[in-house]
Amino acid sequence: MGQFVDVIKGMKQACEALDYPVISGNVSLYNETNSVGVKPTPTIGGVGLLADVNLTMTCGLKGSDNLIYVVGENKGHMYQSALCYDILFLKKGPPPPINLSEEKKNSKFIRDLIANSLTKSVHDISDGGIALTLAEMCIAGNMGAKIITNLLDEERIKYLFGEDQSRYLIEIQEKDLHSVIDLAKNQEITLQQIGSTQNNNLEIDELDISVKELSEINNKWFKDYNSK
Repeated sequence: MGQFVDVIKGMKQACEALDYPVISGNVSLYNETNSVGVKPTPTIGGVGLLADVNLTMTCGLKGSDNLIYVVGENKGHMYQSALCYDILFLKKGPPPPINLSEEKKNSKFIRDLIANSLTKSVHDISDGGIALTLAEMCIAGNMGAKIITNLLDEERIKYLFGEDQSRYLIEIQEKDLHSVIDLAKNQEITLQQIGSTQNNNLEIDELDISVKELSEINNKWFKDYNSK
């Protein structure tokens, strides 16, 4: 119950810091999925206003030879990550810390990029880290990408699968690069190029898989999960 109380306090703090309008909510204390108990989880719904629907942005990659950048700091937090928790079953350690001021600053930067037509696609980095975020962008846009980490062993794993908060992947065109960099400097945003888009394949260092195969694996997993 103490954890539950702290969750509510944390949500209140985040909503106030981010000016997040909550319009509904629900708390489920006794739930289970596939005969496995689900921890008490408060769920909230919010609402946002988009003044111009033409300024919407999707996560699917849009074209070949565009640049891929990470917005936000990469520290490689692995505790409670999808890799450790769901794949390796290492269910220990604290979740990644969040700086609400940094979250608000980075999200404003993303909104400014979109408002000024300086990005072709955007995706928040959450479960699975950079690697999964990039795969999702490739699948959504039916477009490949190539990134080189120049890292090995543990450092590469932390970079690709770490779940540090307040980060995004953005796709930008070469012609907009200087404008994006200038905006990032003015707003004191951490920005790092990690690769570029390409046709057909997703390449991460020595890993090379076609986007078609990636999509088939993803769709098959979802169908298999729903059939259980």
